[in-house]
Amino acid sequence: MIKRLNNVSLLRAISFLFIFIFHILALISPYKGEYFFPFYFTIQTFLFLSAYLYSKKSITNVKSFYIKNFIKILVPLNIFFVFELILCLIVNHVVANPFNWIGYLQTSPIALGHLWFIPHILVAYLILPLLQLAFNKIHNKNKLAKILIPIILILEIIISCFIDLQITLLPFFLGYLFGKKQEKLTTSKNKINFAILNIILFLLFQILYFITRNILITNNQLLAGLQICLINISSAMLGVTFAIAFLILFEFLNKFENIKILKFTDKYAFNIYFYHHIFLVGTLSLLFITPYIALNILLVVLSTVFSVVVMEIVNSKIVALFLNKKSFKQTKNTINTEDFKTNS
Repeated sequence: MIKRLNNVSLLRAISFLFIFIFHILALISPYKGEYFFPFYFTIQTFLFLSAYLYSKKSITNVKSFYIKNFIKILVPLNIFFVFELILCLIVNHVVANPFNWIGYLQTSPIALGHLWFIPHILVAYLILPLLQLAFNKIHNKNKLAKILIPIILILEIIISCFIDLQITLLPFFLGYLFGKKQEKLTTSKNKINFAILNIILFLLFQILYFITRNILITNNQLLAGLQICLINISSAMLGVTFAIAFLILFEFLNKFENIKILKFTDKYAFNIYFYHHIFLVGTLSLLFITPYIALNILLVVLSTVFSVVVMEIVNSKIVALFLNKKSFKQTKNTINTEDFKTNS
């Protein structure tokens, strides 16, 4: 288990603050939030950080990795999906096919449509073992993995030309790559120069995002697809360049003891990100439950924290139960095999 890094913890907290502010502005501001500051890229930052941390450790048991992460995501997702679906039916909202929750998740303009990032995270976790395999020089399937990863990234970019699909696997891959190559930044001068380069790139991608989103308007289908692709690439690279510059410039924080105030945010980063969507953006939003915005924001925060704590307990028990059953079956099969050999 790797040491918790203060610069990573702080970046997670700031990224969550950015997206929290963006969602509030998007709901209450006539400018929909995005013109004040580019708060919108932090899902890419979170994915970058997740891959960055996994680059420093290895997945020893792929099945356990999938079980833990998929339960962590799918259990609360389905619980709140049921709540939101019931609420939509009560208030007579027109919803997508309730039995096709993946389509409902991605396409419905109400309810869980704001959780668009969930399928992206699931896909990122699916390819993570392949990503680790690509950097494993002693494995005989290393070359195959190195071929498959670029193909996956190219397909994601091509697909984003035809549908408005956020590019998330590219930041995930770059986060893993940066974690693996970071040690090559051996001197302070190299680190500062690389941080400055990423700050410049951040500003350039911000200009590209603004131009493609607000100026390049066309009725040509091919150019429109290219425009969407450029918007999504620039948004993804904003998250990447911001993360790299931040991690380098605040690397000195790792010399100190762990910052305790960030421990909760760091430990439950995904859960906090997930539940604040539920209580801030979705049908269960509490942002307008009273006439007082400040009170509503406080209710959102308290509901998020409460849900994080409760669902963490539920998830941990489900994971433990599932893994114990698997372990029991494996043990039983081993015993039966040994008995058979002995009797033979």
